[in-house]
Amino acid sequence: MKTFDRVFLIGVDGAGAFFRQAETPCIDKIMKNGACTYDADTAIPSISAQCWGSMLLGVSPDTHKLTNSYVESHEYPTDSVNPSLFRRIREAYPDSELASFSNWSPINHGIVEHNLDVEFFSEGDDDLTDGIIAYLDKASPKFMFVQFDSVDGAGHCNGYGTSAHLAQINEVDGYIGRIYEKLSDRGLLENALFIVTADHGGTPGGDHGGVSEAELKIYFGASGDGVKVNGEIGEMYVWDISAVVLEALGLDVPEYDENGFIGIVPDGLFDGFIPKERRYVLSADDVSSPAVPCDAVQKLSAAGDLRCAIFFEGDVTDACGKTTAIGVGRIKYYGTGVYARCAELGKRGHVKLPDMKVGKDSFTLSLFLRRDSAEPMENAPTLFGTKNRRSDDSDGFTFLYAGNLNAVKIWNDGKEYFISLPLSEDAVDWVNITVVFDREAGKIKQYCNFEPYAEGVIPAELDGVSFDADTFVIGNDASGAENEYINLMYDDLLIYGGALSTADVKKLREYYKG
Repeated sequence: MKTFDRVFLIGVDGAGAFFRQAETPCIDKIMKNGACTYDADTAIPSISAQCWGSMLLGVSPDTHKLTNSYVESHEYPTDSVNPSLFRRIREAYPDSELASFSNWSPINHGIVEHNLDVEFFSEGDDDLTDGIIAYLDKASPKFMFVQFDSVDGAGHCNGYGTSAHLAQINEVDGYIGRIYEKLSDRGLLENALFIVTADHGGTPGGDHGGVSEAELKIYFGASGDGVKVNGEIGEMYVWDISAVVLEALGLDVPEYDENGFIGIVPDGLFDGFIPKERRYVLSADDVSSPAVPCDAVQKLSAAGDLRCAIFFEGDVTDACGKTTAIGVGRIKYYGTGVYARCAELGKRGHVKLPDMKVGKDSFTLSLFLRRDSAEPMENAPTLFGTKNRRSDDSDGFTFLYAGNLNAVKIWNDGKEYFISLPLSEDAVDWVNITVVFDREAGKIKQYCNFEPYAEGVIPAELDGVSFDADTFVIGNDASGAENEYINLMYDDLLIYGGALSTADVKKLREYYKG
């Protein structure tokens, strides 16, 4: 295929595939003789840093590990094994002009290297456009990236796909038209590739980050001499955009290797181009677990009386078939769990187990928790329990997460009992927490990553007291309203009847660690 002299990459944050529903006369005119798709997939989770990072680095979020909070507070390393498009282009064309105009400044701060002499500019969409026009009056960039942010703001405020959200896409369409016209006036579109795309979509409720089609599907359109006229682009992912830019500028597209570059140029985009075989993708439906749930249940049952197993593979079904599990609220699922998908519980939603009764008996609960998915709060969130924390008259128990300290609180006849269970500071990212409520021995034992770590005593006055004061809830207290400011990531939750021994917990470790 031919090599382009320049590439202009325009990204509209939060627009998803909603370009199809919006009035976009400028984009329609630009892409009239180009190729496009409304069916490209973005990264999981469908969150800005993860998606823009995948677009500009050509790798999945599992590889680049960028999050919104991280890119806001850290500069992107200049020596990363996953260089940005800017670094790859600078190394190939050392004298070229490069520019990144981003409303959301963390892109310029935390996804693009700062030692490449890139022209950086961050302002609101209107002023951003004026800045781009002024820059193009004097510059002739080899590669220019633009990120508009107002569409995402309209989606959060009004809901994605609503009339206000679509109206803002129309507003940004006008900004894109101004940029295209300036490029044309300067003669910079001759032998140039012009791209319009998005990072993610969103839901009518104003959220994104999950795996619904409205969140995952994004638009990609390209125009320029050498692009297939009315081309129908085939399978495509957000990280493929890196490959498209590199191929267009005549640069080698990295092979998939241990550094994790996975972008390829999709079929149907360029005249005479034969795409490579896709080596690796990570999507909502292409995340494998080491064992299918039925096999997992059989193996996990070997550790004891397995009464409930929730793997969070897109729902909260008990894979044992023994316990009713009801998802409440807007639970979100991500393709970045310990084993395949995981769920975000807390203020977004929780799981009720109405027929899970532990009474006065021993029981064991094991779960994977992502410790960096939320900062611990002074009012420690409830990971699971049967106590309604909104009611002073409610009995029951809650298991609380407070960073490096977990705790069990038990209420009975208006009296509160507190049992402290420290958590290893060395256990970062995903950690397995297995808690054994041994009523016969009067102890609560906590295992961290399947190793004994902490132990507490159940007060003698609670002998013979039932813990079934209210509904057993995962991801909140029994009221379902206590964790109103926080979400935590859960994976593979197991509940056993009886107190698992250390030997039983080792069986869990053998299953999960091989």
